[in-house]
Amino acid sequence: MTPEEALDAILMHAYGAASGGAYLEVERAGETLREALRRLAEAEREVEALRAREASLSRRVREAEEARYRALRLLLDLERELKR
Repeated sequence: MTPEEALDAILMHAYGAASGGAYLEVERAGETLREALRRLAEAEREVEALRAREASLSRRVREAEEARYRALRLLLDLERELKR
């Protein structure tokens, strides 16, 4: 059951138990909770996007460090050759 489905089930029970002005309060609470669920879903998507970006950046940093290591190694090799 999704959070939206759970909210729908809870609201159906609340509507059934509500009378008069309480029905309007249940409606407002439902709208507030639906908005909270939308914001939560959006935040979860943003977190996933940030995690993907972090993984991409980590790969790029690792590649840059490997390239730096290779460049330093070539410089050391060149230095040894020049000293001969």
